[in-house]
Amino acid sequence: MDAIGGKKKGKFISLEGIDGSGKSFLANEIARHGSNAGNVNLAVLLKDQYVALGSTFAQKRLHGLYESTWNYPEIEEVWRYSEKYWLYSICAWYQLHYELEVKPRIDEGVDVLVDGWFYKHASRFSLGNNPVTKSLASTLFQNLPATDYTLFLEIEPEVAAARIGDRIKSTEQGVFNRTSDSDELEGFEAYQQRVSRRLPTQISDRSTLLTIARPVDPQAIITTISLL
Repeated sequence: MDAIGGKKKGKFISLEGIDGSGKSFLANEIARHGSNAGNVNLAVLLKDQYVALGSTFAQKRLHGLYESTWNYPEIEEVWRYSEKYWLYSICAWYQLHYELEVKPRIDEGVDVLVDGWFYKHASRFSLGNNPVTKSLASTLFQNLPATDYTLFLEIEPEVAAARIGDRIKSTEQGVFNRTSDSDELEGFEAYQQRVSRRLPTQISDRSTLLTIARPVDPQAIITTISLL
């Protein structure tokens, strides 16, 4: 990593995989194991975990983006808002999350692990039907900060579906890939299988890809990160 003011920068690492692959669960386990081992050089940042920021304005802005972009109820008809709206919202959240929470830590020499970065969403948009939106998405995602390393969690879609249960959202079933609102959803397993095929390419275009097979040992992940 490059040095800033003589200090070596930390590594930026993400756990990546399809919906239901266990990114957040594993990130929590890594945080717990790392804390128990006294590892103070690894910060684990979770999407749904609010971290106190120096500015209440910045905190309100970031958390507001989180609530509207990620924390919507399963029953909300999100397809009523355009693909472009979701594209801009998603990219805005990743950029601000990076600026406020990730970059300050890696600049201080701390390694940062996040429970997913933009690669899954880049894969989803690459499967879209609208060539204009696909092109725009490619440009926007290419301009977001990339991770140094990405740990890709392999999992079968049917296993992921069983994990999520009745909490599957329409966006996890290809709702924006329909040609009209009356079309049937593609379904979780079929859609996630297609996303899974795209993910390695989306990741390796911007980041060093490391595939993690199951079962996953959190302590082994911490050791792997320390050796990167």
